[in-house]
Amino acid sequence: MTWRCELIQRWLPEYLDGDLGFFRRRRVEAHLGTCPVCRQELAEFTQVLEFLKAHPVALPTEPFWAEFGRELHLKLVQANQTPARGRAQIFYYLLAGPVVVGLLLMGLGYLGQPQKPVLPQLAPAEQVVYAGLDDGLWQDEEFPSWDINAVLADLSDQEREAVLKKVGY
Repeated sequence: MTWRCELIQRWLPEYLDGDLGFFRRRRVEAHLGTCPVCRQELAEFTQVLEFLKAHPVALPTEPFWAEFGRELHLKLVQANQTPARGRAQIFYYLLAGPVVVGLLLMGLGYLGQPQKPVLPQLAPAEQVVYAGLDDGLWQDEEFPSWDINAVLADLSDQEREAVLKKVGY
């Protein structure tokens, strides 16, 4: 079934009732001329409508609605009643308390532990060295490139190891 068939079949009840607008009615008629699946669906809708017209249903009277309201109210009250809590449910509540307290204590124990630093602490630099264009870091003004040897030359052994480890050499 194509998306057009799905669209046309959605419009079939309105088409049979005569409530479909001019444009849609023309589209349904044109599609029905070429599609046997939608014609079969229209025939089935027509059979259902003819059956309903042949077997009319009497409208409910006032006593029916009064009894219906009473029964509906009773069923709603029964559905909303909560059963009394049994001993098993109370046992689970009593068991859950210590478990929650234990989890909280475990969590607080992990939070209280000192954390190791992710990167090793480096000695403070004796002086700050800024790299300029003349230091070999830049080969050309338009296309900068990184010369790691120029940077490593100014670092201590510990700093050099940390940088190379961080860069992945």
